Amino acid sequence: MKLEDKLPQIIALIVAVAIIFLIIQPYFGIIAFSALLAYLTYPLYKRLRKKINENGAAVVITTIALSLTVLAAYYGITIILNEFAKIYQYISRLPLEAISPTVEDILRQFVSKTISSLSGMLYTLPSLALSFLIFFIALFYLLRDGDVILKWGSSLLPFSEAKRKTIIRNMHRYADAFVHVQLVIGMLQGILAGVGFYIFGLPYPLLVGIMAGLLSVLPVLGPYLVYLPIGIFITLQGNTFSGLGILTYGLVLASILDYIVRPYLIGRRAEVHPLIVFVGILGGLRLLGIIGVFIGPILLAVAVIVLKEIRAELMPKSSQ
Repeated sequence: MKLEDKLPQIIALIVAVAIIFLIIQPYFGIIAFSALLAYLTYPLYKRLRKKINENGAAVVITTIALSLTVLAAYYGITIILNEFAKIYQYISRLPLEAISPTVEDILRQFVSKTISSLSGMLYTLPSLALSFLIFFIALFYLLRDGDVILKWGSSLLPFSEAKRKTIIRNMHRYADAFVHVQLVIGMLQGILAGVGFYIFGLPYPLLVGIMAGLLSVLPVLGPYLVYLPIGIFITLQGNTFSGLGILTYGLVLASILDYIVRPYLIGRRAEVHPLIVFVGILGGLRLLGIIGVFIGPILLAVAVIVLKEIRAELMPKSSQ
């Protein structure tokens, strides 16, 4: 196919995608997260769809997601407030005057700013409610009409039917690899952190496990942000066994999961160069926030495949 034959279609496609992105950009992260959840729950949706209609299956899954979100938010906030109260009570029992005469003032200012920040969050409630509404509406329609949307989107690609199917197949493979591997590694990091804190007699193993699991999606740093400061702090307090123990335990096991298990699983399932994964995670994190850790590598890998197909179709074989 000659370059001049497909160039207008490619330009029109790029312009259309740019316009769509600019319009939905404020809520792109929310829609991407709903797309991720729709992808994860789609097998369940297909099973429910066989027993009830499409609308009913989408409503059931959306309702379950809403209920779990509310419960997670409620119990998460409760745990955080309880832990904050315990930490404050612990600090209040310390001989602060003997440490520094200004510590009490610093704590008072910290508490004051915390209360002020919590009060300021009340002003964001309307925006937060709108974001939740967009998220669950998008989840409903992506579940119900996901196949139609995917077929329509693939039909816009300026390639033959066979190459469009190849791109969609690769996209499924990337999504399956990146999303599931990240979730599995996150759960393993959280479980190992909680078990480690329990073994070495350190407080708050549940809270630390949740933090380590969430932080595991961050490239390079990951759960080290939990192990390093806590291990060093405990060691400096004089509890050398627990401090050095959790440092060694955390750094060794976290490194094995991050630098051996994760690349092996992603490379085996996705067959993508590690640089694409790394840049995709960092770029996605910057553009979309935490959800970009999952979406960024997928979008970048798919973009690379599309560019390869464009090059194969538009450039003569003799020049490749």
